[in-house]
Amino acid sequence: MAQYIGFAETPQKYLLGAILSDIEAKVELPHIKSVWFDERGSKIVTAANELFLEGKEISLLTLVQKLKGQVAPVEIAALSSSYTGGENIKTVIEVCAREYNTKLLNTRLQELAAADIGLEKKLTQVGELMALAGFSESREPISSNKIANKYIDKVSIAHQNGETLTGLTTTWRNLDNVIGGYNPSDLIIIAGRPGMGKTALALSLSNQAAKAGHKVLFVSLEMSSEQLIKRWLSLETGIDAGVLNRGKLYQNHIDSLVQYSLTDRASIFIDDETSLSLGELVAKIRRHKAKHGLEVLFVDYIQLIKSVQIKGRTREQEVAEISRTMKLLAKDLGITVVALAQLSRGIENRGDKRPMLSDLRESGAIEQDADVIIFPYRPNYYAKDEADGSAEEAELVIGKNRHGEAPILNCVFTPFLARYSEF
Repeated sequence: MAQYIGFAETPQKYLLGAILSDIEAKVELPHIKSVWFDERGSKIVTAANELFLEGKEISLLTLVQKLKGQVAPVEIAALSSSYTGGENIKTVIEVCAREYNTKLLNTRLQELAAADIGLEKKLTQVGELMALAGFSESREPISSNKIANKYIDKVSIAHQNGETLTGLTTTWRNLDNVIGGYNPSDLIIIAGRPGMGKTALALSLSNQAAKAGHKVLFVSLEMSSEQLIKRWLSLETGIDAGVLNRGKLYQNHIDSLVQYSLTDRASIFIDDETSLSLGELVAKIRRHKAKHGLEVLFVDYIQLIKSVQIKGRTREQEVAEISRTMKLLAKDLGITVVALAQLSRGIENRGDKRPMLSDLRESGAIEQDADVIIFPYRPNYYAKDEADGSAEEAELVIGKNRHGEAPILNCVFTPFLARYSEF
């Protein structure tokens, strides 16, 4: 790597030069932390991030103007002129993060080892330290007046524009009326037993969200991208999902698919990598938002996410960590996270199959973290009255709603299209 006189360690020096000269480094700016650098380097990174958030170009001129003499222009210019490139930016970021995290962890662990507290408390604090692997910088408390004014401005602008939602529309009128649309920082859980159509509901909602112009990412830990796109094409063209899955297409099916391919259409991003850990998944989502923008994230499903294996920790504790991380991700990125979850088998052993909060599997924490919990419910599934695959009455049981009442919404499920739609 290149050498930069007067700045911190070599990987940090390299990143500072890359910020000025490498487009990939600029895209990755949200992941480059000022605490990795010495005082001057920290000021440069902070200024670059401010320019990034303001949507302004990051160049020698704009950085000098933003820093206002805090770092000598000649030092900033030296970074750009001596940058040689050739290193993978993501790798350099990982090295910087690891160096900083290791140093900070060592210091904190030494302090903890010397502390006069019980072993149980020490183990708890070690767990908390490990959970802080990202070492995100905390924000200062905000005045309630400032928060209130921001909210009032938001609803006033919406009212002036004839809008009634504070979030993005789901395109389902009744659902919008109940939960207020897709609100930034919300964690929405779609939970159900197999056969209730959790993925079908998520795909139906993501399809409509994309058509409404929202920026959508669908993360599937269960189905491949090809399986998902077959479902998507079924929703868009009206071709039986089973026909697309088997590949036994007639000419009218081909004609419909070709016609669809020729039209301007909504699009979502799909990620079907199944081997990601919780930390890797979060990093990928943050990177996606920085590169492409993101407003609504769908995750199918929570219990398939791999968490860090810690001896003695129960599966319920692992799911609680995943649930909390999803909620914090929604809050940190200002997006809506719609995550799917399995319900326990106990529901099959009672007369009334309609789901309730106590059916959430391994997941008391999910109930606590979620802002909204939706149970898709198909009475006909248990009545075994769906042989022809035609549209049937279904329900969205709102099990929890931080935004108001929790009613049951009537809707329609069409089995041959695997589609939920408004009643």
